[in-house]
Amino acid sequence: MPVSSVTTQTGTYSSADIAEGEIVFVTTSGQPDRAEASSDIITLSQAGLAFLTGSPTHGESSQSSSQTALARLDQDIQSSRRTIRAMAEQWVDRLTAQIRQLMLMEAFTAPKALAGELAQLAHQLAVAVQQYAQNQGSAPSLANIGAMVTTTAQPPAQDHQSTPDVPDQTASPDPASGSTSQTGQGATATNDNQAFQQSVRTLAKQMEALLHAARHHLKKQPDSDIQAAQRALNEVEQTLPQL
Repeated sequence: MPVSSVTTQTGTYSSADIAEGEIVFVTTSGQPDRAEASSDIITLSQAGLAFLTGSPTHGESSQSSSQTALARLDQDIQSSRRTIRAMAEQWVDRLTAQIRQLMLMEAFTAPKALAGELAQLAHQLAVAVQQYAQNQGSAPSLANIGAMVTTTAQPPAQDHQSTPDVPDQTASPDPASGSTSQTGQGATATNDNQAFQQSVRTLAKQMEALLHAARHHLKKQPDSDIQAAQRALNEVEQTLPQL
């Protein structure tokens, strides 16, 4: 209920003398002492309310948005890597079919033409293996890197209360979901890598056999196509351990 007047030892002050929104203190002299409401007190009350209700502060909201953006970017990168690996696998399948056809036509193919064809196919195989090796997705997750950087950049909170420290449950992955998912993805990637390696090794051996036959028919004469094919197969052999 609004106060119409304030009575002190020195007199009575009506509501007309007191502006709306003012805080009036009656001093020992009997005179009303006015003070405006402090905006700092309101700001502190809002921060305290956010703390009591568990609402995220501005800094926490920014950190959450950054983590979400990094997680989406990481998903896009991993998806792109899976696409490139799938394309490399299909490329090797096509090369395998071409080598099989070339093996059937070996007796009817001139050694020089055979060497030229092998140089092109071996080069394509080396490129496919390199693309697969460069997109295995073995780099650390961007979301995890962002979490570590953000946590390191924040100063430690100064807590003057005697409340015991509580471990941050959001900092560690859920062992029932995250770890199991990552383990399953890692096992699948390992199996895919092994299958890809086996296909490449088999194809490279078939190319080596055809290359040996072409070299024999050319009577060990220096040939640029044979040398190019051999260099490409050497690159394949050097890249396979990286898978």
